[in-house]
This record gives sequence, C-alpha cells and structure tokens, in this order.
Amino acid sequence: MKLQSKTLLITVSAVVLMFGALFAVSSVVVWNGFATLERQDMRERVARARRSLEMEFGFLASMAGDWSFWDRSYEFVVKPNEEFIRANLTPETLVSLGVNAILFLDTEGRVVRADYVDLATEEAKELPRDLADRIWKSDPLTHFPELAGSHDGILVLAEGPMLISARPILTSNQEGPARGTLLMGRWLDEKKIQRLSDLATSPVRISRLDASRLPHEVEWCVPFGSSPKQIQLKFIDTKRAEGVFVMDDVYGNPAMLCTVEVPRRMTLQGRISLTYFAIGLAACGFVFAVLVWRLQARLVLDRLLSLVRDVKQVGRTGGAERKPILVAGADELALLGEAIDGMADRLERNRAQLENAWHEAEQANRHKSEFLANMSHEIRTPMTAIIGYTELLEESVADDFGREACGIIKRNGEHLLQVINDILDMSKIEANKMEIEVRDCSPREIVAEVASLMQVRVMESKVSLHVRSQDPIPERIRTDPTRLRQILLNLVGNAVKFTEKGQVQIVTQCVDLESHDARIEFDVIDSGIGMTSEQVNAVFQPFRQADASTTRRHGGTGLGLAISRSLALALGGEISVQSVPGEGSTFRLSLPIADLPDRTDDHCEIDRDLSKPEVAALSAGRRLPSPCRVLLVEDGTDNQRLIAQVLRTAGAEVIVAGNGQEACNVLLRPGNAKSIHVVLMDIQMPIMDGYEATRRLRLNGCTLPIVALTAHAMVGEEGRCLSAGCDAYLTKPIDRARLLHVVGTMAAACEGRETTSVDYSSEGAGVRC
Repeated sequence: MKLQSKTLLITVSAVVLMFGALFAVSSVVVWNGFATLERQDMRERVARARRSLEMEFGFLASMAGDWSFWDRSYEFVVKPNEEFIRANLTPETLVSLGVNAILFLDTEGRVVRADYVDLATEEAKELPRDLADRIWKSDPLTHFPELAGSHDGILVLAEGPMLISARPILTSNQEGPARGTLLMGRWLDEKKIQRLSDLATSPVRISRLDASRLPHEVEWCVPFGSSPKQIQLKFIDTKRAEGVFVMDDVYGNPAMLCTVEVPRRMTLQGRISLTYFAIGLAACGFVFAVLVWRLQARLVLDRLLSLVRDVKQVGRTGGAERKPILVAGADELALLGEAIDGMADRLERNRAQLENAWHEAEQANRHKSEFLANMSHEIRTPMTAIIGYTELLEESVADDFGREACGIIKRNGEHLLQVINDILDMSKIEANKMEIEVRDCSPREIVAEVASLMQVRVMESKVSLHVRSQDPIPERIRTDPTRLRQILLNLVGNAVKFTEKGQVQIVTQCVDLESHDARIEFDVIDSGIGMTSEQVNAVFQPFRQADASTTRRHGGTGLGLAISRSLALALGGEISVQSVPGEGSTFRLSLPIADLPDRTDDHCEIDRDLSKPEVAALSAGRRLPSPCRVLLVEDGTDNQRLIAQVLRTAGAEVIVAGNGQEACNVLLRPGNAKSIHVVLMDIQMPIMDGYEATRRLRLNGCTLPIVALTAHAMVGEEGRCLSAGCDAYLTKPIDRARLLHVVGTMAAACEGRETTSVDYSSEGAGVRC
C-alpha cells in the first residue's frame, strides 16, 4: 500500500472512530430512551391482557354464584325434577349465559346433572371425557374451607384449557348446610383469546405448559414455581417484542403461558431518527477528513514522496550516475534525506564486496555437490566389482579360509558403501530434498525383515535378538516403508554394535489406538554400555557419537542417528532415548497411524529368539525367462565381465557395448537378425554418455525397455534418468537379486511387443560378446 493510501486510510480511520464514538454515545442515549418507553408500553399491554382475563374469571364467578346461591338449585340437588331442567338447563340457557358446561354435584361428589353445549353451533353435546370421568369426591374443587368459598381458575383438559368456577350450593341467604357443588365452565378458545387480544390491543397467545413442545418463551420466562404474577419482557427482534406471564390452574399449579406480542413501532421511529443523524455525521466527517488529508499532504506527504523518488533513483542507477539526495527545509525530513544519502554511499562500497562473497559461496556449494557426486561415482564403480566378484568368488571357494576371506572383503565393502550412503543421505537432508513415499505397509513384515537382515551380525556376536509385540497392532499402516526400514536398521544396528553381550529387543506397541491420535511405537532395547545425560543430548547431532573413545572403539561416521531422527520427523514422528550408563539404552520410534485400518482381534504376543540361524530351503537362484537377450552398455571392463557373468548365470544372452555410441550403432542398424529384450545403460561413459544415448534411441523410435545403471546416488539422479527416457533405475554396486528381478520383469513385458533386431556378429558394430 502506498504512503498516500496509508495516510488517507489513517485520516479516514481517525475521523470514523471520532464520529463513530459520537454516534455510539448519542445512539445509546436515544436508544435507551426509546427502550424505556417501549418497556412501559409492553408492560401496560400485558397488564391489560391479564386484567381482561381476570374480568372473564370474575364474570364466570358471578354467574356461578347466582346459580349456586339459589333456593331452586338448593332443592334440585336433593330432588332432581324435570321441571327445573326444562326451565333452566336447556342449551338456549347455556348459550345465553355464555358457558359451555354446568354440573350439579351432591355432597358425595356424584353428578346429579351435567349439561354441555357447543357455543359455536348452539347444540347440546356430551360432556368432555375429562369432566365426565373425573372422581369429584376427592377433587379439591368440591371442598371449600369456608361455607361461601369458591374455586376459580383454569382447568387444563385434554380438549384444551377451560375457565372454571366452583361454588357450594347454598340457599339464597348463603346459608347451609351445603348440599353439593355447582361448577360452571367455559372454553378458553380462539374467540376468547381474540377478545383478550382486542382488550390488550396486541396479539395474545395462550400455551399449555404441559405440552410436549413448549414455546420458546419458556426458555426465558420466570421459573414456574416463582411468582406467577411477575411479567417478563423480551425484545425478540427489531420488529417485535413479547411480554409473558404464567397463569396458575384452579389447583394453584402453573398451567398456562400467556404471551402478548407487541410491535416495536418506537424502535422503528428511533431507527429512522438515528439514520438521519448518522447521515449528517457522515457528511460532516467526510468534509473534515478531506480537509485534514489535504493539509497533511501539503506539509508532509509531498516532501516525503519526493524523498522516496530520489531514493528509488539511487536504487536504479547507483555508482557514478547516482544523484545526491536533497530535501528542502531544515526539519526531520531534511535530516533523514542527508542520512539516506550517506548510507547510499556506504552501501555502494559494500555491494561489490557482498557480490564477490556470494559468488564464492555459490561456487563452493557447487564444488561440494560435484565432489559428493564424483566421490559417490568413483567409489561405487569399483565397489560394484569388489562386492560382485566377492559374491561370485564366495560361491566357488571350497575351503573355510577362502570363504572367511570373501566374507571379510564383502562385509568391509558393504560397510564402506554404508558410509557413502550416510553421507549422501545427510546431504539430501541438508538440501531439504529427502523424498518420502507414503503407502500402505505391514509393520510386522518390516520388523521381521529388519530382524532377518540383522541375523548375520547377531550370529557373529554374543548378543541375542528378540522381537515381540505387547499389544494388538494394526495389520497395515500408512507410512514410507523404505524409510521406516532404514530407521529400524540404524537403531537395531547401533544396539547390536554397542552391546558386547546380553540381548537386544524390538518391541512393537500401539498407543491411543481408538482415538484420532493413534500412534505406533517401536522400542529398540539393549543391555549395552548405555550413555550419560550429556551423551544422550549429543547423540543425535551429525558426525558425533557418545564420545571420542566410543568412535575409536566401535567405529562409524556418527550420522546414523542424525539421519534417523530427520527421517522420523519427515514421517510425522519422533525418536526419543532413555539410557543408563552400564545398563543399556532404549530408543523409541513413535509414528502416527494414518487412516487406521482393522487391527488384529486377539492379543498377539510374539517372542522370538533370532540369535540362531533359521534353517530354510533356499532356491538355487533366480532364472530369467527364455529367451532373454540383454544389451549391456558399460565402459568399465571389470563391471562388464561381472554383470555379464551374473546375467549369463541366470540364463540370459548378453551383448556388451563400451559406450553410448556403440549402443546406438547396435540398436539403430537396420537388418539385424536377432532381437534384444532389455538394455542395461551405464550413465557416465566416454564418447557418448547414457543420457545422450537414451535420448537418441527414443528419438529414433526405439521402444525397448532401458534400465539405467549409475554409480551416482545424488538428489534428482533418478528423475534425470527417467526424464531422459529410461524405464527403470539401478544404482551401483549392483544388487544381484534386484538386477535379475528388473531384467526379468522387463524381458517378460517385452515379449508382448515388437523388439529391435540386432546382428551382434558384425565387426563394425563395436560390440564385445
């Protein structure tokens, strides 16, 4: 945002806050006044509704009193007669009285006479069931504490609420003894409620409190056990408000909820007044803001923008072309211009030095990457021959010493290769280019594989290796199985290395399996030398072990645990350690379980001693499909002979080319008589390297499967090979099992498509068989 915009924004904000505060204070005062008037109006309307309801009760009580304090009623209860009924208890009489029901009860609560009429149709009907089936003898309505007492109120029936008035039947002089009870009832129907609304000049709603779904007013009205005469007021929205009071039934229990809805006309008028007031304030604020902003622009902003333009000019030109920065005046802006001008001079002098330092750092970084790549290639290339020929020699040597010597050579070669792999992994981690491939995998299979790979090292020591599972664990989890296997191999390898005798345990368990934070934990427990707290704090730092003496005694680069912790963090987990000097250490790898699948049903308790070799029937070796003709493109004579021997032993027919140019001559020569199924392409070769050869073959329509063979293992090497057109990627030293698997898979797939014919007997092809 530009400075002009910021200044304008600040000015407008200040004006808005000032006038907004003024409007807020004014609106609160005005609004409170309107709210007070509205509350008074609401309370008066609710009071009118309640008085109207009390008038209805009074009218009904007056009629009930006239009938109950009547000598003829007094005689009729004792001796019912048809004359009284024809003269007084007709539907026309009840309609004229405006009551729905009249009941005469004797002193035992028995119904002497009961009449009911529908006021809407003016027809006699049966008495409502709740009144007909009621046990009146025990009903409080038939008992009066005083001789001329009464019970007036609402009786909640199944058909609806009814206004009830009960009186003892006495003589006209209100003398006794009472000969029974007279009850008059009138439904509190829509017509009556409309009359209440008319008297209250507002809509009235009557709701039963025993209904299964109560109105929303019950949520905020007074508790039913408190004073029923208390009126509660509530503003529902900007257009209406409601007043509520609770009505007791004839027994004194809260029974009905009377709601009076009041339109908020005063609120509407107040809103209109405040709107006009706000418009006036906004107009005044706009004029004020414009005046303030223009004054700021003239005194400060224009000069500051001039300074900004001069500074931008310095940034674009620099050097001898730079113009001095000058700001007119003698205030702080002028001093700032002078300071910036001096700083620009110093920055110009330092810029050249920084550029030189940056170029040197970039060159050093490139040299480091080139050195690691070259070191990887130069060590992996001879290691291919060393390890490969050692494996072949080990299979053919008959005496024990020869086999032992081969084993020593192979073991040390693999150790050297592991050192290179650790250094390369560390370089990937530092470059933030470590690749993670998450997929479903079995934690049991990975642990079993790690234990199987560690059997050889365990057999050469006085250490026993145990694997067990404490709790039911998932059959499959989502993580990177390759990186998980690498971490466990590092942890178990360290445990075996630093344990002279005793045992190493791999314990698998799950934590919070039923929650979203479920985790699987792999504990590697050893009874080795242990570590102090200072050594524990340093053990995960690169190129460091517990101490210098440990490094001299046990060897190692000190990268394994640092790499393992970085990989664990990349997988969303962590590695922790607990150790006691002389008693051993426990390394715990904790990983999250994503998309938790079904777990095992039973409590799986595995305890296997893997310190002794397991006897298994091994196959004589993998055989490649027949026919299988392989073009091996490799410039190193030793590796040519090694890889060719491995492939021929597995049943392949091998053709050898010394560089990419020779491979192109072979594959692109027309009229060849025999077919090739797979091409093994070395990457770094003289004359024409593997990248160029692969690209040229693809451009000329070659569809054979091409497998890259490279001693490079840096970040992005596999992607470069696949981008050049290769179908697969293998690193040196060559893993015989993986080599045969890839070649066999490619050869089998090639059988289903057209192959390239080759005549490898031609002398001009530059091919060595």
